Amino acid sequence: MTPTLQIKRLSRSYGSIRALDDFSLRVDPGSVYGILGPNGSGKTTTLSIILDVLRADSGSYEWFGQWPSAGVRRRIGSMLDRPNFLPYLSAVKNLQISAEVKGAGHSQINEVLEIVNLSSRKYSSFHTYSLGMKQRLALASTLLGDPDVLVLDEPTNGLDPQGIFDVRSIIQKVADQGKTIVLASHILDEIEKVCTHVAILKNGKKLTSGTTREILTQNDTLEIAASDFDKLQQSLKDIKGISDIARQEDIIIASIDDDVDIAELNAALISKGIKPHHLVRKKQTLESHFMEVTRGSQ
Repeated sequence: MTPTLQIKRLSRSYGSIRALDDFSLRVDPGSVYGILGPNGSGKTTTLSIILDVLRADSGSYEWFGQWPSAGVRRRIGSMLDRPNFLPYLSAVKNLQISAEVKGAGHSQINEVLEIVNLSSRKYSSFHTYSLGMKQRLALASTLLGDPDVLVLDEPTNGLDPQGIFDVRSIIQKVADQGKTIVLASHILDEIEKVCTHVAILKNGKKLTSGTTREILTQNDTLEIAASDFDKLQQSLKDIKGISDIARQEDIIIASIDDDVDIAELNAALISKGIKPHHLVRKKQTLESHFMEVTRGSQ
């Protein structure tokens, strides 16, 4: 399978600051690939390079197995900056201008406005839109020309909960149509709910990457406490599926396999005369994995 995007060892510096350091990534067709990292991690630099806004100091990239060209760029819809439309023109008029710039024609305008749920406000001036509506119109603009891939930089940044939900729903709707999406964000919840794949960046370096499922298949965490800590800790060592047992102040933290039933675990401990007064199973989340892989990295 030819990847939609192949990034090979990209690096970029701004003076003495290494914004991107030997970064490689493969994005296959139909995937929703999240590039996750805190502000300043190199996400926007990466997207700016693959969209020909910035030049890399070294490394290369290909779209659809080809070197970037005008024809290749027409297959990409992008949203890098804040929505930038003419304030006193309507959504329709603004999209007509965007379509002409792209050479896409006007036939898709009503369709993309329907996708982003702006049909009822398509004749309203842009300056009357909420921030969430402006962001949705920007998404509509990226869809003009029916691109094969969307590149989105922080698409929900600054939005309220309803705006985040609306934009996330649109991204999922577009992904369900089979389009490839490359999405940069510092919002863990956004990546976890929308993306099929994730790469974690910090200080320009890729710390880990893979499918979201792979990233989250590490064992759940068990929190447990009882009055007799020594007996509890020893008993846990004898139970299959419990590992990495460690005491943290007044609680024991351990890894627990997926097939360990909490009710059966509790019953087994009670049969040994141990009565836990705290017993919680915590699912592995992208947040916990993110904190784990970024802790201590330079």
